[in-house]
Amino acid sequence: MQLAQQTNSIVVVPTVPSIPLPFGMWIGGAQMQQGVGSLFLGSQTALNISANQAGYLGTLPQDFILSGHSAGGGLASIAAGSYLANLGAATNNLQGVVMFDGVASNASAFGAAVANLQAANVPIYVVAAPPQPWNAFGANTNQLVSLYPGQFTGVEIVNGSHVDSMLGGNPLIDFAAQLLTGFSPPGATQAVYTLSSGWINDIWAGADPLNPIYGIYGPTGGYVAPGGQAIFLGPTAGIVLPA
Repeated sequence: MQLAQQTNSIVVVPTVPSIPLPFGMWIGGAQMQQGVGSLFLGSQTALNISANQAGYLGTLPQDFILSGHSAGGGLASIAAGSYLANLGAATNNLQGVVMFDGVASNASAFGAAVANLQAANVPIYVVAAPPQPWNAFGANTNQLVSLYPGQFTGVEIVNGSHVDSMLGGNPLIDFAAQLLTGFSPPGATQAVYTLSSGWINDIWAGADPLNPIYGIYGPTGGYVAPGGQAIFLGPTAGIVLPA
């Protein structure tokens, strides 16, 4: 709801199994990743039927941004790459990818997806937590940084938790999640949404990290290579990647 309001977007949140199921029908499965990408090809008929059945009146906008948390970030990025690989001569409606402490279990597939994004000039950003077990010790973030030398890739929340972006719904679930992953510092969740919503609004506006309109990419707004600067966001802080 918050992300939808802050970015004037229709946010679709599917439920995808996180345990390995047969035929790749889970969040880390190649078939699932390719299937998600294929939903956006052509007239997006299946997406519109689903939206109408959920109560949405009208036709969904064709332009879209993919985002996801943890393994969902891996799903979003690889699905984006699959979409571009199968687009052919059709118009590209993918505007960008935003990951929330993303984790892609297949580094080769993630690398191939990023190559497709780069070829199409589609940005991919991450709001990351510091390396910890739940984000595979930052492997996905480090790989993303290595694929964009001297370019903006995202921000790491200082002392952040893997669940920074998930908090604010049910207090009991929030507490249980933090028991597993580590407690989120004050202001971290709001910082995640301040950063991500600004980036998304810039993507919609056609702005970039060097000439931002809404987003924060450095201490004074725009990105300054090679990164590493602190950004203060209320009671918390972030470090421009590489941290």
